[in-house]
Amino acid sequence: MLSNREKERKTHAAGRAQVREWWEKMDAFDLHCAHDLFLELPGEGEACPDCRCCGQSVRACNRRWAGMLKVETDAIKHYYGFKYEGMEVGFGCAMDLLLETSRAKHHTDLSILWANAVDIFALMKGPEVAKYVAMGGRVKPRQEMERRFPSVYLSIEEVIQLMTENRKCQDRLVSMRAPIYCLSYSWHSAEHPDPTGSTAKTVMKGLEEDLRVKNRVKEEFSCGKRGGGEFVLGGAGGQA
Repeated sequence: MLSNREKERKTHAAGRAQVREWWEKMDAFDLHCAHDLFLELPGEGEACPDCRCCGQSVRACNRRWAGMLKVETDAIKHYYGFKYEGMEVGFGCAMDLLLETSRAKHHTDLSILWANAVDIFALMKGPEVAKYVAMGGRVKPRQEMERRFPSVYLSIEEVIQLMTENRKCQDRLVSMRAPIYCLSYSWHSAEHPDPTGSTAKTVMKGLEEDLRVKNRVKEEFSCGKRGGGEFVLGGAGGQA
């Protein structure tokens, strides 16, 4: 006979496996707009669905994860609803299992943002870095930057907001999500490779130009839709 604790552990393991499978079954197109499936928590006192992973209500699941992330109890205001009824998962459980997938995690920015939330790495805010570099600052090792210039980094609350905001892709062609850039540039090496800061300035100029191009494409797309015209991005099957 299994003890109650063993039964709970077995049920939890089965729930985790099921949620992981749901992620892996999503195609790349749906994963690109996976943020569309966040749902707001019901109001206080209203019935909440249970998390298919841990078995708690999604509200209790979110509060547990808020404690682990060291944010305010009500900081997580959404849960994840896969496409069919009865497939609801607490915010943290859903994102934690997304990172465990072998394929799905490579097709959505949610995995990158969640990795930041659980301190696998730290994302910097582009505009703040641009200001810092423009004033002559040089990017130093992460530990020193976080201690001296914490405002340059995204807080966990800001990451959670980014994960759940702008949840609708316009016609699923052009994403209105905040872009994330990964630079192969050893700013965090022991011996600083950019003592004059010239490389950092060049990188920021490139990022600013890239953002201008992206914003121009979004404006053209919006104008085309308002005018009843047709706009195809990147040819057949293209996407941003």
